[in-house]
Amino acid sequence: MKRSCLLELGIILICLTASSSVVFGQIDNSFQPTGTATWNLNGNWSDGTLMNIPSSQFDERAVINSGGTAFVDVPVLEPGAILLGSSAIGSGHLEVRSGGDLKVNVNSPSALQNGGIIVGGTGTGSVTVLPGGSLEAAGPLTTGTNSANLVTVGSASAGTAIMTVGSASFSSNFHTFSNANFSSNDFITFNGSNSYTTEISGSNSATLNATNAANLGGSLHVNFAGAPTINSSWPLLEASAVNGNFSSLSTNASLTSGQNLFVSTTSLGGGRERLDLNLKEVLVLQIDRNTGTGTITQPGGSSINLDGYSILSSQGSLVSGTWNSLATSGGLGGGWTESNPSATNLSELKAAGSGSLGSGSSVSLGSIYNPFAGTFGPPAGDISFEYTTPGGEIVPGLVEITGTFVNNLILHVDPNTGKGRIRNLSSTAVDIDGYVVNSASSSLTSGSWDSLDDQNSAGGEWLELLNVTNGQIGEVDPLNATRLGPGGTATLELGNLFNTAGSKDLVFQFLQEGAVVASQGTVVYEPIVDLTGDFNVDGRVDSGDFLTWQRGNSPNPLTAGDLNTWRANYGNTGSISAISSVPEPSSILITMFLASATMLSLGRFR
Repeated sequence: MKRSCLLELGIILICLTASSSVVFGQIDNSFQPTGTATWNLNGNWSDGTLMNIPSSQFDERAVINSGGTAFVDVPVLEPGAILLGSSAIGSGHLEVRSGGDLKVNVNSPSALQNGGIIVGGTGTGSVTVLPGGSLEAAGPLTTGTNSANLVTVGSASAGTAIMTVGSASFSSNFHTFSNANFSSNDFITFNGSNSYTTEISGSNSATLNATNAANLGGSLHVNFAGAPTINSSWPLLEASAVNGNFSSLSTNASLTSGQNLFVSTTSLGGGRERLDLNLKEVLVLQIDRNTGTGTITQPGGSSINLDGYSILSSQGSLVSGTWNSLATSGGLGGGWTESNPSATNLSELKAAGSGSLGSGSSVSLGSIYNPFAGTFGPPAGDISFEYTTPGGEIVPGLVEITGTFVNNLILHVDPNTGKGRIRNLSSTAVDIDGYVVNSASSSLTSGSWDSLDDQNSAGGEWLELLNVTNGQIGEVDPLNATRLGPGGTATLELGNLFNTAGSKDLVFQFLQEGAVVASQGTVVYEPIVDLTGDFNVDGRVDSGDFLTWQRGNSPNPLTAGDLNTWRANYGNTGSISAISSVPEPSSILITMFLASATMLSLGRFR
């Protein structure tokens, strides 16, 4: 396609007056339409003087910042670079359709013309390569951190979408379909702010390819077209090395208990590695926060063999002293050996043969968990569990934690009734003067929420936030703080605040007295059962409630009436299936409790 006569005349004049080779300044050539229009039209582009399709031969960078979408459906001239969304209030979009062929090349290398593609400079941008289309950039592909930026390769339509880049660094959103062919001639990096979504159809998945390393980070979301087959694997990428991991992995598939979706790295030889997505039936470690007991179970339909396992805690929450190891119990065929147990690691190996857990079977490991270990705060990601198979595979098992004991403030939500309450189950008193509960899916019921403001708590000092909705409720006390004693002895009832048909996505934050930054609380979804004598509100009447009375934290502190209430109801438990009952103590133990209680009450009431 010819340039304008004016430009050609200018070139001739320069050539006539210069003795050296011609070098042009780098030029931004901007897309003018605000809607969807073809790339391949001179009149859709302007460098401020001339209107021509950008070309690397004239040291031009293609800039789309008008809010428009430039589509490519035929082979077009090669720009020196592409910038989508060059200003904070601007946006630009590129769509390579079937038959489209767009190459980004370097003629005179510079900061502007590097053969690369920037998606969302300071603004917002997107790139879409559809089946039958091809986009090739000699330089780097980079996406800005704006959460609206998006690179999509492929679609549900037939055909192959091809995208090749010099290198790739993703910081926002990257989306591939199973018919995507994406490759980098250098590295692929998923930064911490990135969200990678991949579509899988049957056994088909997009396999990204990097000549050099792949660096993982951010989140991975997997959408399956139909129900995936258990014990299947799908290749996600190949590289010279796979470093790091995704911070989270989610899926649209409905997985049952004991089914785990995880990624693993396989050596291909020749200095190459592959990252695979796996769906397997795995063992489950169940932990009851309230009792500390740990149990390895196989809820699936097959038998699973193992010859080693590890339970890890980043906060030092494990208890080796009451661990009933397989070496001690002789479980799973015996012959197990403990491996340097500690508060952060409980591991065992079986030197000869393997143990087997059949469908529906389990093995108890005793009391292995201390919910109050570590610092005050949410125990997110504290416990992990993995085991080895006789074939040498390291399998990440699942961890299911129940119970309400947490070294933090909790929002206790009854999933059956929607009732909610704030409790302090930590070992220290906490003074708060504000809290907020958020739900991205609007699963709150602000109309039936019984706020502290409604209850005239603290003399009416609490004030609801303005404009509470089913997506957010909260309140503050601008004058004083409310103290929540340790061990669950104080409870702030909040009425029916949760929609039982909604998503369990509540986020609870509270403001400690004197703090300017909110603390993250813990949300527990367990039935709320109020038991007479259950002074620490853990769903059972046991020795813990006696200690609560003894410390002066029962409803009527250190009174004989509260003591008799505890004695009359000792051993009662709520109908919380996730919490196992406490064994009946011996009569000698009860007598000792009563004797010490009588002496204490006499000493306090002289």
